[in-house]
Amino acid sequence: MFFRKRPYFGIDLYFNDLISIITDPEGFFRRVRLHNWRKPFYFFLQTTLLLSIGTIALNLYGYGSTDLSSAYQSQIIAYRMTTRYLLPKFGNFAFVIEFFLIIFFSIVLLTILTLVFHIIFLILGGKGSIVDAWKAMCYGTGPCALGGFIPYLSLVVGFYSFFLQFYIAPRSLYRLKESRLLLLLSLLFAGLFIEIYMYGTTVGYP
Repeated sequence: MFFRKRPYFGIDLYFNDLISIITDPEGFFRRVRLHNWRKPFYFFLQTTLLLSIGTIALNLYGYGSTDLSSAYQSQIIAYRMTTRYLLPKFGNFAFVIEFFLIIFFSIVLLTILTLVFHIIFLILGGKGSIVDAWKAMCYGTGPCALGGFIPYLSLVVGFYSFFLQFYIAPRSLYRLKESRLLLLLSLLFAGLFIEIYMYGTTVGYP
């Protein structure tokens, strides 16, 4: 008897995972310990697609991607490139290009963050693989789909995403001590607020 392989894409599957991440994050990250890199990446792509669509819609209506309306760093990077270089040349079509720029920069930042924080988690005494850091970064973006492009609401979902990526997920996947994670979280929040104040970036990653 042959069994069909469970798909990675699908609206039902995506929202089931998203609800689980929001309502039972610790249980969710314990359950995904055996997942390979593909499923979390597809989850991340679906989150980013939803976020990008919402971002472009608001940008077209004159609401820019700023630190108060962006859960991803890549939203701000793409918007600044679009308004500075693309909009004068391409008009409103520039926002179509921006859609793909958000996705591109998100993947680039996701890869960099995975490498950097895998090393940090190991230094802190964690016991996990780089795929575990990948899962933390990918699945941790889930809340950003729920308004990560709406002014002020993006701050709420961005902070929750941040908390999932750098506290809940590594505690389950790397089995890190709570005291060390709290220290890391404190340092990250301090650095984040300084960065927001100085450069106008946002709370979420990527």
